[in-house]
Amino acid sequence: MSATVAAERTTLCSRLDSPHGLFGNVAVLVFVIVQCLDGALTYLGRADDMMNAGGVRVSPIEVEDVLNAHPAIVESAAAEVRVKADTTVIAAFYVSNASVETTDLERFIAGRLARYKCPRIYARVEAIPKGANNKLLRQVLRKSYEETLSEA
Repeated sequence: MSATVAAERTTLCSRLDSPHGLFGNVAVLVFVIVQCLDGALTYLGRADDMMNAGGVRVSPIEVEDVLNAHPAIVESAAAEVRVKADTTVIAAFYVSNASVETTDLERFIAGRLARYKCPRIYARVEAIPKGANNKLLRQVLRKSYEETLSEA
């Protein structure tokens, strides 16, 4: 989404009947949608997947769309990871068929995203974890990265 387009952030809740819901028999999912002045709606993702960059919410989908446009990237996922007790950053996890220099990814992304949305960590992985419904499991990436960091 262009930074020059003024937009209003809207949070929408969707209630789904579920025997395992958070509130009795109802599960509540919160989605973040942006409505531009021309009326167009842009889905930014689930509220629990949103990343925080210096107090500004960043959609992982926006970061992933840019990463996936890189010719060497097969698939990617973005997640907010904890690097210290009081510090989190945006991390990009990617699958590629060949080695990709971090500086190449940084240059590619810097020309397409606002600075605060750019990942601070790039990690090549064998595969992006997905659930039974083929949905991306960002929390698995986050946990795996944070566990690896704590072991180092």
